[in-house]
Amino acid sequence: LLKHGAGDRHGKRRQEVAKGQPQVVPGRGPVFAEHWGITHGQIRELLRALRAQPGWTPDTSVYTVVKDYVVPWTRGEGMGYALSINRDDPKEVNVMVSHAWGENAEQFLEAVLRSTRADDVLFVCALSLYQAEDKAGPTIEEQVGAQPEHSPFYRVIKCIRAHGEAFGWRWRWDWTVRLLPLIFAIAGISLYFVPTVVWGCVPALTTCAIQNHVDLSGRL
Repeated sequence: LLKHGAGDRHGKRRQEVAKGQPQVVPGRGPVFAEHWGITHGQIRELLRALRAQPGWTPDTSVYTVVKDYVVPWTRGEGMGYALSINRDDPKEVNVMVSHAWGENAEQFLEAVLRSTRADDVLFVCALSLYQAEDKAGPTIEEQVGAQPEHSPFYRVIKCIRAHGEAFGWRWRWDWTVRLLPLIFAIAGISLYFVPTVVWGCVPALTTCAIQNHVDLSGRL
């Protein structure tokens, strides 16, 4: 028979797992996923630190990074790598990063650095979740939760979207605005070279500065 008290405990744990659990910073309290961020500069420092490790090889996978480095560095703290290095000032995420566990770690981190700006704060599953599974903090299952809307991934995306919508139309059109210089450059080059190729004309302001006249036989 299941005692009433035991049933309550199990029911409470199921409810907590369903919601997804925060990590806890001693002296600060619970910190939820939208503040499990790691900065662009900290990613660079991490890559430098990994390359300096005695057993490091360029073909090391993300899985091995977590197993051999992230877990030993964070074991017993109850916080993921990102929060552990930012415990005094947890960083709010503005970029969600997806990755595969089997992919090359160096290539992945280099791609992240190329694709983000110096002021970006990133959520990276391998670095943001507490991975040690040592009872010092929430398990991966407890952090992820049973309901998608309470998962750390949903919380982070919801937070990013909320900030974007508060920013207004500029957020929605940000990449278009950034591409405008490239679009104008391509248009300018096209306007210059298309007449040269099609009509043999080197364009000036209103006329052809130089023009090769082509007769019907195709000879200049």
